[in-house]
Amino acid sequence: MDVEIISKESIKPSSPTPNHLKTFNLCVLDQLISTPYAPIIFYYPNNNGDNIFQALQRSLVLKKSLSETLTQFYPLAGTIKNNLSIDCNDVGANYVLALVHGRLDGFLRQPDHRLINKFLPFIPSFDESSAGARVTNVQVNIFECGGIAVGLCVSHKILDGAGLHTFLKGWANMASGNEEVVYPNLTAPSIFPAKSLWLRDVAMVVYQSMLKEGRCTTRRFVFDPNAIAALKAEAGTNGVQQQPTRVEVVSALIWKCAITASKEASGLDKTSRLTHFVNLQIGSVDIYNFTSWCNMGFYDIDFGWGKPSWVTGYVSDGIPVFLNLVSLMDTNNGGIEAWVNLNEEEMKILLCNQELLSYASLDPSPI
Repeated sequence: MDVEIISKESIKPSSPTPNHLKTFNLCVLDQLISTPYAPIIFYYPNNNGDNIFQALQRSLVLKKSLSETLTQFYPLAGTIKNNLSIDCNDVGANYVLALVHGRLDGFLRQPDHRLINKFLPFIPSFDESSAGARVTNVQVNIFECGGIAVGLCVSHKILDGAGLHTFLKGWANMASGNEEVVYPNLTAPSIFPAKSLWLRDVAMVVYQSMLKEGRCTTRRFVFDPNAIAALKAEAGTNGVQQQPTRVEVVSALIWKCAITASKEASGLDKTSRLTHFVNLQIGSVDIYNFTSWCNMGFYDIDFGWGKPSWVTGYVSDGIPVFLNLVSLMDTNNGGIEAWVNLNEEEMKILLCNQELLSYASLDPSPI
């Protein structure tokens, strides 16, 4: 399934940014963001019998509504000035239009993880964003069947998961004609101002120590609502006082099984630590990093032709990633899918863990 780039252009805000807003200062919390960009892809099957030409018309709607949305979210139309600020120069968002030689419904029935990153405008890396890089980058992929995949890489220095959802909700409302106007909350720099880079420098040292440079492989484990309910019930029988969340029970099971795989692969019974990217500590321990975009509402993003059938990030296969990284995303039916990154030897062992496989399905169709 080839992805052919048709065009590249800049989508500028529909109204210029006032001079007094030309510089957007980053807050001190933004310096703790480990990855420069937050990649996400929305997959919209063609459920209306539209042809590829009608899908191309939708790209025009996306461009016009993006231009209007960038007026409200003006820092997203700028470039990264340095590690303390964004230049709100209205250069606009990178917008790539691509034609996919294949059918989206066929891809969704049997997803090929090797193709996912092709639906993004570029492959994010751990390297720090250089000065002058665009804040917002979009790739709209039109399939031969009329299906659409919208891939984004937006600077993680400005938007966390909740902020990204706010931007996407505003864009989707504008595209679909929803009269509800969504405004960004840009007050963080005034509440948590960043006057130096000392916190960033410390955080970078911590994150660099957690990078895995070896051969890493990614697999997707999906927990349906019934499996999650069973995990919660099991936690209750083990004396857990407070009802754990969906994310907690899934994280705990994957952590437990990953520890078992590590022990079997190395022959060592090492101490391990689970962190959700806030509790950063270094030591002679195996660190399992979990990041969750659950409960963000991404499956509600409707540009006017229905909600997405699938939402993913990017695949880290062959890319240096955080040591033992697990990314958690919602499914479209209330479950959770875990994208697990381990070294090849430990992944082979994990794939044979019967406890894990009794709760999770391996790489099922998302539709």
